[in-house]
Amino acid sequence: MLEKILDKVNDAITPTIDSKELFKEGISIRIRHGNDVYILRITKTNKLILTK
Repeated sequence: MLEKILDKVNDAITPTIDSKELFKEGISIRIRHGNDVYILRITKTNKLILTK
């Protein structure tokens, strides 16, 4: 019961962004996190891969 309540709270406070908004016309984006840059890309099988 408590787990279900916590799941609902997490869903309410975690933003959801459609991948179409992130990628627009491309298949990869760069994400800067502190001093590091990561690449998030869409694979040929429509999966997301995050690499450093």
